[in-house]
Amino acid sequence: MRVSKEKRTDHGLGRHTFVRNTHKQDKTAKRINFMMRGIISFVIVAVIVIFLAFIFGFLIPYLRAEFSPETPSENGGYNAEVTDLVQYDSKGLPIYSDEFSLFVINSKYPEDAEYVPETETVNKVEVNSNIATALKMLVQDAKDAGLQLVFTEGYISYEEQRQLYEAKVEELVINGKTKVMATIEAKEYVPAAGESDFQTGLCIRLDANPETFASSKTYEWLNQNMADYGFVFRFPPGSYKYSGIKEEENTNVIRYVGSQNATRMRALSKGLEEYISYLNSQ
Repeated sequence: MRVSKEKRTDHGLGRHTFVRNTHKQDKTAKRINFMMRGIISFVIVAVIVIFLAFIFGFLIPYLRAEFSPETPSENGGYNAEVTDLVQYDSKGLPIYSDEFSLFVINSKYPEDAEYVPETETVNKVEVNSNIATALKMLVQDAKDAGLQLVFTEGYISYEEQRQLYEAKVEELVINGKTKVMATIEAKEYVPAAGESDFQTGLCIRLDANPETFASSKTYEWLNQNMADYGFVFRFPPGSYKYSGIKEEENTNVIRYVGSQNATRMRALSKGLEEYISYLNSQ
């Protein structure tokens, strides 16, 4: 039986059309698979990038901040919190981080009445409880050296400092200063409320005449030995430029900064504010 030419032609077109459609479907499937692989790869890369960003951008800085022995606070001073990971020196005294040892209150970094440290009584004055042991050892070793350390001031609250400052203002007014001048000048001798480092509980004033104390045996012994216990003179010669407090009126004030800082401060001949500025510039 002969097949017509027309019918053979129709059947030939049908087969070619089917093949072309099949190729189109294969290409479409390949494109879809390629796009899916691309999307999946992109998602995987994005997840890895986000994970690494979290690790290096947040987790590691956070852990460093938590366990760093020296972390300045935002305002340029130091946070007053004490780390739980306390180590001890050769004398058996706790070694605190600079967050505690170099925490300072002054006119540049004031505190309000809410700041009240935990205190302990040492030789009839209240001091920050974290330095009580060091201060007791200092007192005992001075006694063994034939010297008696008597204290007149330790921790001073916000309200008590306000009263001391106002009394100094009134004294200057009585001595001929105007109220405005007295208010300004008084801060060179007695800080205003919230601007006194005594509020930290880390400062102690000795019972001694500030004018003659620097030439006494007690001053000489302290200058040579108190750094071993973590103490320095709070307002040494040349510190007025940085602290704004008259040195000659406060030669008998010592301050806890930790033994390592005390040794460095003595070697560098720097007061507390100047020393903190020096550390922040490194």
